Amino acid sequence: MRIVSFAWTTEALLEGWKTVTRRNWKYCRLVVGELVQAWDKLPHRGGKQIALIQIVSVRREPLKDITEEEVIKEGGLWENREEFIKAWLEAYPGSSEDDLIWRIEFELLSKRPVPDPEQLELGLGYKM
Repeated sequence: MRIVSFAWTTEALLEGWKTVTRRNWKYCRLVVGELVQAWDKLPHRGGKQIALIQIVSVRREPLKDITEEEVIKEGGLWENREEFIKAWLEAYPGSSEDDLIWRIEFELLSKRPVPDPEQLELGLGYKM
């Protein structure tokens, strides 16, 4: 099962305010309907699973196309689209408003850790 980390927006995700995330990945292998583990940060940085989400839509769009409504779906941490874009550009030096980024919409299914079915099938147990 794939994972996605929500380090900046963990609380917004768990409160149900965040239903969209944007990523500057070169490739996105997430597909509509896929179940994904949401983590508070990446596992190799000491993260832990915080929720289970299901992917609703995946597409690429220019950063500059984000709307005020989309900023709210991103968790409501930014006052407006300009603030979101500014924070993005500061977080990813060398990027521009014209860059195509991944927009991933999801539904929060569970706020607790859920075992990876592959681990269960292999009898590896599950530790959180």
